[in-house]
Amino acid sequence: MGTVASPHFVIFPFMSHGHTIPLLHLATLLCRRFIAVTVFTTPANGPSIRDFLQDVSISIIDFPKGVLGIPSGVENTEKLPSMSSFGQFANATKLMQALSVLQHRPT
Repeated sequence: MGTVASPHFVIFPFMSHGHTIPLLHLATLLCRRFIAVTVFTTPANGPSIRDFLQDVSISIIDFPKGVLGIPSGVENTEKLPSMSSFGQFANATKLMQALSVLQHRPT
């Protein structure tokens, strides 16, 4: 009879506090059950996640740069200059899938 691998959850919240905060609470609950958790996020969002969670692996994926309508350094919906930029922001997040394969950097 083989051994059962320990579960490992990967969490990649949409870059908005309304999505991120509940998933960080979920990560906390999982850690209390001694379940490994990795959170994927962007460089600008990493520090706040790191402050919230101590026992979680955080993996950083660069946010696409030069996306029309999204100022440099804006990696969260709360930082958008206007909600009229939300469509461009959402489209930029789709580009992160290709970047994640190329730039996966555990911290």
